[in-house]
This record gives sequence, structure tokens and C-alpha cells, in this order.
Amino acid sequence: MEKEPWRLEKEQMVKDFHVWNKSAKKGQIVFTGSSLMEMFPIQDYSYQ
Repeated sequence: MEKEPWRLEKEQMVKDFHVWNKSAKKGQIVFTGSSLMEMFPIQDYSYQ
């Protein structure tokens, strides 16, 4: 049985989060929220 497209997308997002979490540093701020957070221009507010 083939997986639904939304399930495949969710599984890929979880894989991506596992990779991104490895680069998180102690003391940094983590932004969480709904899918609207995906469109938030976080790079405009970071001081890297």
C-alpha cells in the first residue's frame, strides 16, 4: 500500500528536524509554532 503524500511529507520533515537539531547550540532560542512559522523570515532576526 502506497503512503499518502501528506504522510511522506511529514516523515521527511521529521528526518530534516533530526539533522537540524544536531547543529543546535546550548543557550540558543528555538522558535516553534504552526506551519505559519515556516514562512517567518527568521534569518532577518538572527545575529550570525
